[in-house]
Amino acid sequence: MNLASARILLIDDEPGMREVLSAVLGRAGHSVVVAESGQQGIILIGAEIFDLIITDVKMPGPYSGMDVLKTTK
Repeated sequence: MNLASARILLIDDEPGMREVLSAVLGRAGHSVVVAESGQQGIILIGAEIFDLIITDVKMPGPYSGMDVLKTTK
């Protein structure tokens, strides 16, 4: 894995946080895929390969960030 061009999944329910982090990581040369819920993140984890997953821990809905981590493990 080359960290200079990592494929990153960013999961956060706050649009502003997703936009800022995605922009910063993208400018650093990373490929960023965003998900707006834990459920959407879990679906993406099952369908694609990521070098790094960044998730908010507290999110509304059926799947929190902790659920995302348990699924990823």
